[in-house]
Amino acid sequence: IELSAVETFGKHVSKIELFDLCDEHNSQTEEWKNKQGNTMLDMKKSVQRITLENYKQALDTIQKIHLASHFAPTGKNPKSSRGHVAFIVRVTMEEEPTQGLRTAGEHDIRTDMEREAHYIVLDLAGSEGESALTDEFTKDMNESEVTDRRLEAWCL
Repeated sequence: IELSAVETFGKHVSKIELFDLCDEHNSQTEEWKNKQGNTMLDMKKSVQRITLENYKQALDTIQKIHLASHFAPTGKNPKSSRGHVAFIVRVTMEEEPTQGLRTAGEHDIRTDMEREAHYIVLDLAGSEGESALTDEFTKDMNESEVTDRRLEAWCL
């Protein structure tokens, strides 16, 4: 079983970036400016995959991936996820060989095969809207932060 995760996030609708949340660089910082994203991402070549060996490792990995995404306070949630995250689970199964071997001339042909399945789980960020920007919530923010939150509420 392999797991990868990609977040789509942008502070402006004209520049949405893709962030590989399995990349160690993105999991080591909470600062948005220090996260590494790209407007183009090749899912087969450049997104990191983590091989999961057991249940505990799976839970720890999912938590680490979640913490690597973008968070910001909102009027209703002090640590709200701001991007959309796609978790991609790749499961590879090898079937047991069937009874015996088939013969083709002098060569034996094994009848076992490998199967692969992908599961995609989406965590879509919601919008609390303009109603979340109460006076109480915005009192300690500077003007640019309030404008950012208003644009998020309007665009999402």
